[in-house]
Amino acid sequence: MVHHLQHISDLIDLCRQCGIRNVVISPGSRNAPLIQGFTALDEMTCHSIPDERVAGYFAMGIALETGTPVVVLCTSGTATLNLAPAVAEAFYQHVPLVVITADRPVELVDNQQNQTIPQQEIYSGFIKQSLNLSSSNIDEVSRVLSLSTEPHPGPVHINVPVREPLYEVLPPSSAGKATFRKEIKSDSKLPAEITDAVRSASKILILCGQQRPDEALSATLKKILQEKNAVVVAEAISNIDLPEVIANTEPVIASIKENERKEFLPDLLISTGGHVVSKRWMLWMQKHPELNHWRVSEAPDQVDTYGNLKGIISGTPASVIEQLMSHFDNSDQTYFNLWQRKNNQLQRNKTEYLEQAPFCELKVFELLLKNLPEDCNLHLGNGSVVRYAQMFDFKKSVRVYGNRGVSGIDGSFSTATGVSAANPEKMNILIIGDMSFIYDSNAMWNRNLPENIIIFVINNSGGGIFRLIDGPSQHEWFEPFQVAQHPVSIRNLSLAFGLEYYRRESEEEIRDEMPIMLKKGKPVVVEIVTPADINEKVFKQFYKI
Repeated sequence: MVHHLQHISDLIDLCRQCGIRNVVISPGSRNAPLIQGFTALDEMTCHSIPDERVAGYFAMGIALETGTPVVVLCTSGTATLNLAPAVAEAFYQHVPLVVITADRPVELVDNQQNQTIPQQEIYSGFIKQSLNLSSSNIDEVSRVLSLSTEPHPGPVHINVPVREPLYEVLPPSSAGKATFRKEIKSDSKLPAEITDAVRSASKILILCGQQRPDEALSATLKKILQEKNAVVVAEAISNIDLPEVIANTEPVIASIKENERKEFLPDLLISTGGHVVSKRWMLWMQKHPELNHWRVSEAPDQVDTYGNLKGIISGTPASVIEQLMSHFDNSDQTYFNLWQRKNNQLQRNKTEYLEQAPFCELKVFELLLKNLPEDCNLHLGNGSVVRYAQMFDFKKSVRVYGNRGVSGIDGSFSTATGVSAANPEKMNILIIGDMSFIYDSNAMWNRNLPENIIIFVINNSGGGIFRLIDGPSQHEWFEPFQVAQHPVSIRNLSLAFGLEYYRRESEEEIRDEMPIMLKKGKPVVVEIVTPADINEKVFKQFYKI
């Protein structure tokens, strides 16, 4: 007779065989056999994170930094639902997350049994593949694990019904040697429709959305900028830092007057990567359904963000764009120069404006980003933080992270701690708003909180992003229900988790003491208090210069 925990032994062994080396574990009873099995393996580094919402993002951070699949393990019931935000973010960022959820036997579900909800397909729509595990389908595990990385990365879900007794010694694995599918892509000849479009285009613009650093793509784009006169637009989260790239997308688009828009519109748009932060860019592109827009993607997606997509070219961005470059016969130097003049003028205006601006968030971000250490990871919270950061240039060696797949308030802090844990030798800087910090403060509930992280909390008295948007502040419900000012002391919250804390309220304090903070060698929270009313005025006035 097959042992009632045999499928768990086999699952754990197959995870080991496929190269998984990090397991993030939230405590529970139903997942106890899984905890027993993973912690018994010398090859596995197991991380204890009690809050499942934090655990999911922490695991995603490790996977982002290592590029390898990471297991996140939880017990049954609502614990599984608390992983959902991180699963959704991993899905849209193409992160190899292996979600393992313990479950009750099927006959107990929806039968007034404790801690049970229907868990099969619980992440439907945000998962590459789900498997409800049993001893009879253990051979499916290898295929599902392979899908976490091939043909493109993304989260997979293995739901594991577990019968009692739970606290028994696991049987030896009976799983055979795992076989993993590996898809090899060959660069095929581009269709005539796209090559003809490229040859005939004179105003070519390449748009890079959020992505991990890609040396091959950067090399190709550098060649294009030097030789082919194509315009390259790439925000900070694109991790493309080259001279003459248009990086500050939102302010550049805002500076283009209505009567100039036609000049700046490309006759060929080539896009690649994930999300773009700039709302002005999105609205501008959506006004032009006639635009000749082609997307380059490794994943089999059908993303049509602007409603003008003509087709998708499957392949690695570097190899496809390299092929396209050979057809850039008519690219126009005049169009390239037009964008460069506008961008250079914006930089001059920004410098002059900041010199006379009072202390505010805009100046805070200038100071923080100008003083980043070399070769660090920069993590950006959502809301106003990522928008302010996109207004400035970064050092070439800085790698930029942000949860822009779903862009939720949750998880930015937890993801940053996961990335930090995966590479203890690298400095990590998190810039996060006060609301996001409080919402995700359980990221500090980690016995092994990485020491290579500094957290700058921008306290603008609530949801400051809403003060920067035209419209909502005119309503009486705006402050209590949308900005939602909080009574939380950032100091007391930080100290409660044992972190070192500092409060800064002036430009001089930040400029003089930031180098000291960066040398602490332990997790530090630096609260920067900014004047909410001045933030709003300075930000909105900047877009009018």
